[in-house]
Amino acid sequence: MAAKENLLDDHPEAKVLGVLWNLTTDMITYPPRSAASITPNLITKREVLQESSKVYDPIRFLGPVTVRAKILMQELWRQGIAWDEPLPPDLQMKWKELATELEMIMSIAIPRQYFPLSSVWPNDVELHVFVDASTKAYGTVAYLNFPQESHSSL
Repeated sequence: MAAKENLLDDHPEAKVLGVLWNLTTDMITYPPRSAASITPNLITKREVLQESSKVYDPIRFLGPVTVRAKILMQELWRQGIAWDEPLPPDLQMKWKELATELEMIMSIAIPRQYFPLSSVWPNDVELHVFVDASTKAYGTVAYLNFPQESHSSL
């Protein structure tokens, strides 16, 4: 079981909370995935929900992209589109662009470490918080900024 989950000491990657933690580089990545090959006339509300639900993001690093899939689902409900009805051409195009972005964003790598290597806890630390909202969604992010070291951590 430990070998299957990549938890042996000789394996450089461990699966933690659905994400991959590279023990060598101390980076968090997401398991690679590819969107199902979808023919244009078969994109349905059911397919959009199935594909967008496959992205497991407990830390919410992918939120700026995954929220767009949720907004698209809301639009499909508003328009009264049935589960197995092909989407209108404009919504098919939106989904294709979004599916491509979902596939590409899975290749990001995020450093797990908060603090610069040169110090355990620097004297000069700044907390920066950014918030944005629209009528469809809202989001926030916080950074630790270390001005003396020219380093920021998400």
